[in-house]
Amino acid sequence: MALKFKSKDRQVRMIFGEGEHLSGMDHIKENPGKVFAVIGPFDKHTDKQDLQNVLKTVCRGYNVEPF
Repeated sequence: MALKFKSKDRQVRMIFGEGEHLSGMDHIKENPGKVFAVIGPFDKHTDKQDLQNVLKTVCRGYNVEPF
């Protein structure tokens, strides 16, 4: 079975950032009706990259469908 990406309006997008980047609201204002979540802070935690990698994998899986 082949896979293709869903249309742009049906895809999920992630934004990774820290500090002021997340507190700046431009990305939320530019995407009305979308859901945003902030995960963290990651102070003194060493698994931040592992979590980002898993979230990317889940997002990619959601954004494809059978062709």
